Amino acid sequence: MKKTLLCMLTFALLTWLIPVGGLLLAEAPLPGAPLTGPAATPAPDEPSGNGEPVSPSPAATATPTPAADTLRVLDEASGEILTVSARDYRIGAAAAELPADWPDEAIKAQMVAAWSYALFQQQTARAAGQAHDLSANPARRQGFMTREVLESYWGVDFEANYQRLAALADQVEGRVVQWEGAAAACCYHASSCGATEASQNVWTEALPYLQGVDSPWDTAADGWEVTVTYTVQQMTDALQLNFADRGLDLSGDPSGWFGTPTLTAAGYVATQPVAGAVLSGIELRGALGGKRLGSLVTNSECGVFGLLTEKPTTAQKALPVADASEVQEGEATLLCTLGEDGVCSYTVEISNIDHGGRPTKSFTVHVTDEKLLSRTGGIVQGMSGSPLIQNGKIIGAVTHVLIDDPTSGYGIFIGNMLSAMKMRAVA
Repeated sequence: MKKTLLCMLTFALLTWLIPVGGLLLAEAPLPGAPLTGPAATPAPDEPSGNGEPVSPSPAATATPTPAADTLRVLDEASGEILTVSARDYRIGAAAAELPADWPDEAIKAQMVAAWSYALFQQQTARAAGQAHDLSANPARRQGFMTREVLESYWGVDFEANYQRLAALADQVEGRVVQWEGAAAACCYHASSCGATEASQNVWTEALPYLQGVDSPWDTAADGWEVTVTYTVQQMTDALQLNFADRGLDLSGDPSGWFGTPTLTAAGYVATQPVAGAVLSGIELRGALGGKRLGSLVTNSECGVFGLLTEKPTTAQKALPVADASEVQEGEATLLCTLGEDGVCSYTVEISNIDHGGRPTKSFTVHVTDEKLLSRTGGIVQGMSGSPLIQNGKIIGAVTHVLIDDPTSGYGIFIGNMLSAMKMRAVA
């Protein structure tokens, strides 16, 4: 049972897969045709990663065209579509995946894999007429980081780190991993349970170069095996929250809720009987993956709210809640985390208090702190939710930044947040 749960939880790491044999590292312009399916597929009788025959999909037949030297990246946080050069993407993607002080060859390999994957996504997106090629969340350092985010993230080390990665990006300019003349889906992930999974067991398409292979080195990594313990109530909450429409019967003995799972050839959970229903390993790890910190109460325009099962060890000193009538125009304090400095305090000015307007734009926040202005230029992506303190009480949080003036933005009354959570502040 322990190994079964281990494989189930480590499956959470397989959002990306390691590309394996049959790939060509090419230089010069990429002859990549827009793809509607895999660039190549196994023969009808070729076994897939789970031992079943794979039906071939038609290969792209359009005339190859040179790859564009820019990407259209959707910023998941702002909704803005960024135009990113190949060089900037290699730098930002590598920085989002690896520490800046890793060996040159490791960073260059990551850059080539990331750019190849981006081109694969670009070909697919443009063939489908999509407005963007791929998505990322720079503020959360997911997938790709912009120069502005890197300046904040690296702080005083920005110039040295950026120049180093820029030089490495120049060394791999034009290098693309290909499969039969088109960019390959060079997916990547941190670890596995000792073998990688076949693409058709994670997504829908069977890519011949993304089939499961042994990866025994992963088992020696720190933290490879982790045991997560749930109380009966925590398990009940997770199952009811995520599978309310699946007819689960949780009335019996909890020890009998979980049956014997079926596994893929690589050893990951394919299906798992749970309380009278059969769930896939993918959806079950989505419900149980990681340490459970509490339960979600509501997701509204005023924020995502929930209840913690225990007090976080990093929690700051508790502050009293200010009523909206106590918020004053003038100086306040913004708390946020930049780089490795931990939570820091910065001076801001509160103005234009509006008690009857939109709930997420209760007042204007203007950054006056010179240290914050020198590091970020004002309010940047990732600061949403940063607490605002005035006269020893929490008055709200940052919600927006003004596009034409990044030194200013909006804040929300803490009372509006608590109302959205359908809870009253308790003294």
